[in-house]
Amino acid sequence: MFSRTAQARATGWHLDRGKMVRRKKSTARTTQGGVQIVSDSEAPKALPVAAVKQASAAMLQKQLYAIFTTPVNGLGPVLANLEEHLAFQVKLEKDGILFAAGPLWNDEESEWLGEGMVVIRAASRDEAVAVAESDPMHKAGARSFRVRPWMINEGSMTFRLDLSSQTLTLA
Repeated sequence: MFSRTAQARATGWHLDRGKMVRRKKSTARTTQGGVQIVSDSEAPKALPVAAVKQASAAMLQKQLYAIFTTPVNGLGPVLANLEEHLAFQVKLEKDGILFAAGPLWNDEESEWLGEGMVVIRAASRDEAVAVAESDPMHKAGARSFRVRPWMINEGSMTFRLDLSSQTLTLA
């Protein structure tokens, strides 16, 4: 883990009061401490992962992998493979690999076009790709997929445990 000083030297960028800022070599147009707030046009197109991790060092930083799935030839092949796909998902859940999964609605929230998202625990992107490739939906060619590394930093979950009925509810 970089110190803030090392990270700023290594990347020139860091988080300051919720905004990405860069350290200027000269003192022209700088704020207190030599940090210049930059405009969108001056901002970099990408930041090193180490810089993002340093900026969020106090947060959870749980690395997971999001698998975005898209039908290849409409809903017919998706529906034909749905039962095997869901059984595969349940096995991933029982094995402790599956974090969350489900369908993605259209933007109007009125229809399902066959897309889905699966979030899994894996040691690497390559391992996550291997899991996605073993999904019956992908093996059959009903859907294509894209795997993206995803780091969870913020959020909350609420659980209710009723002792008398021995029920647990996710709210």
